[in-house]
Amino acid sequence: MFPLFEYFLVSWIDAAAAEHVYINDDAIREQGKIIQKRLTELPGCKENYESFDMSSGWLQGFKQRHNVVLKKKNKDLVDPAEIPGHQMGMTMQLEKFAPRDRFNCSDLRLELTRLPETVPDRRRVTVFLCVNADGSEKRRVLVVNRVATPLSFSQEKVNPANLPVIYRYSQRPWYTGLWYDFLRTFDMEIRAEKRHAVLLCQTSPSYPPPTQPPHFYKGPPPPVLTNITLIFLPSNLPMSLQPLDQGIIACFKATYRRMYVQALALHRTLTGAGRSKLTHLECIGMIASAWQAIPPRTIVRCWQISGICQDLMREEVSEEFKPERYILTQESLCGRCVRQIMPHTHGESFRQFWQLDESLPSEGTAPDAVRLIDEAVAAGVLEHGPDGINLNDIETGEGDPMPEEIISSQTAIKYLSQVNRYLRSLPETELRVPQGRSIATRGAIEHNSRIISGVFQHIDNNKPSSRKGSSRIDTDGPEKEPQEQWDTETISQVYPSLLMS
Repeated sequence: MFPLFEYFLVSWIDAAAAEHVYINDDAIREQGKIIQKRLTELPGCKENYESFDMSSGWLQGFKQRHNVVLKKKNKDLVDPAEIPGHQMGMTMQLEKFAPRDRFNCSDLRLELTRLPETVPDRRRVTVFLCVNADGSEKRRVLVVNRVATPLSFSQEKVNPANLPVIYRYSQRPWYTGLWYDFLRTFDMEIRAEKRHAVLLCQTSPSYPPPTQPPHFYKGPPPPVLTNITLIFLPSNLPMSLQPLDQGIIACFKATYRRMYVQALALHRTLTGAGRSKLTHLECIGMIASAWQAIPPRTIVRCWQISGICQDLMREEVSEEFKPERYILTQESLCGRCVRQIMPHTHGESFRQFWQLDESLPSEGTAPDAVRLIDEAVAAGVLEHGPDGINLNDIETGEGDPMPEEIISSQTAIKYLSQVNRYLRSLPETELRVPQGRSIATRGAIEHNSRIISGVFQHIDNNKPSSRKGSSRIDTDGPEKEPQEQWDTETISQVYPSLLMS
């Protein structure tokens, strides 16, 4: 009926949800009037709102059409004196499972490229974390972005399936289909390992039980869980009872900010030139690294603080692994790097940067609907319609540094072979890796050789004989002339280590 108007109204609701702003039907109607007024001022808008009334019937239909679920204000929090009883009840449910089989999950909003004394940009993603009680199993991070293909992805020809995170695109920070996809995959993997696990999550419209899908859900059938037991925290309990909210999320954000600033400082040290921000691709990799960097003992401590796992209380956690100490360490390292790349930053600016979205407010500042409209108009919404807006231009197109050219397959093989030569020359038989682990040098060489073998297979699959009409062997490199032909005999002579695999 009014697609442009409804598009901007939904955009405002999503932006308000991202800022944790409480909204109700009256707020939607009020913003609707602002949006209508602004659209009627635009000469290219052909929608006429003179006889349009945002009645209760229209509003109900609008929310159903766009899957809008409004959160209610919770004024009936449980009496603090009753919290120990709830903790004991959850303990009794969780103690049926071993610590490695107790999981907690939650989502958070992360601002990717903010620095002290800089204007906030719109590079925000939703990050979904899941971890078990003994810290031995951090589930692969799920990242939800409003941009399907950021500029750095297309420049680097990135296949999202090869990223260290699960990357999804959605105009909404979170939706039911993502939750059901996660549960389906999680249950399947736990079942394959012949385990039974429990998953603790918050009671929220974002996490509907698979047995009670929302009426507006139109995706694949909800998963039937066979090896996962869901426990929903009562909505009237403070979220601080959730282990992730007891310091795990704060540690993750602190680690990410420290790594982000360190990367900029390292670039300045190595090249002598400064960068204002990293690309989306670099930030995505940093999210995965920050998640893996959190020590398991810190995770155990956060589960202890929640008070819902009495059997974990007997474990001693040294001072250095407590979340508050871990965050202070990250802050100190980050501060040193900030002084290196921004020597004139004063202490208060750094504190504001460091505390950025550390604890998201329950009620933030409502987004500016007029600004949302003006940005979309600049991107061509009036010419192409809502579906034709190039979100890459709005959110990620500006400021990304141009990457180096992607090397050819032959060059990749050359570099990988050089790494193998280096590894073979090492006197050590083991290599130390993060978190106190080690890998055999021979194992690293064999693994690298398998990568070389895979690159050769890629070349073989792209030979002219296997691709009709193609005169090129290597399609991912910048070189235009025909590439050298490789056969099994040559590979065996030049790279004998491949025979070991």
